[in-house]
Amino acid sequence: MPTPAPETPCNVQMLFRHPGRFVSLEQVFGEIAAHLPDDINCVRDIAPRGGTSPSALAANVRWANGRTADVIHITGDIQYAALGVRRTPVVLTIPDARAVAGPTSLRQTILRLLWFTLPGRRATAVTTLSEAARSEIAQRCAIPAAKIRVLPCCASPAFTPYAAPPTDPRPRILHVGTTPNKNLNRLADALEGLPCALQILGEPT
Repeated sequence: MPTPAPETPCNVQMLFRHPGRFVSLEQVFGEIAAHLPDDINCVRDIAPRGGTSPSALAANVRWANGRTADVIHITGDIQYAALGVRRTPVVLTIPDARAVAGPTSLRQTILRLLWFTLPGRRATAVTTLSEAARSEIAQRCAIPAAKIRVLPCCASPAFTPYAAPPTDPRPRILHVGTTPNKNLNRLADALEGLPCALQILGEPT
């Protein structure tokens, strides 16, 4: 019998925002890209422009229009780039809809349309990090909930279990940040009654 021909690899292109202050999602998906199966070829590409000026948005949409792959995956803060992708299936990662949680204004309306609603409708699938975020995105951004899939955030292999339990009878817990997405209230609830000290980096409300 003839040897069956090998399956054609799937070519995935991850589109990342231009480097700035925030790179957490890029680090997460960089780890994922490094551990994909051999039959998936993943290329990471970085948007040419940072910021939110009309010229930067237009440049990044034009740039996205030139990407070619079997699947385009857009993450970070350039969801609007999906509007430049033609025909190719698009996976869009939206961590949360906190940016459009405030009072309705012209700025909020534009932000909702360009960063969430229109890209979400263009995307083949939308991924987010939790059921709460899925519900929030569907309600605030008019993206069908059936299109949104929850994929919990992975942990880098750099994080490994500690070899031995802490010897301090009152261990210190470090919490970085106090913005709403840092879930400080939930952490305080979880630690209630436990013999530990909570050290917070940031100014609590």
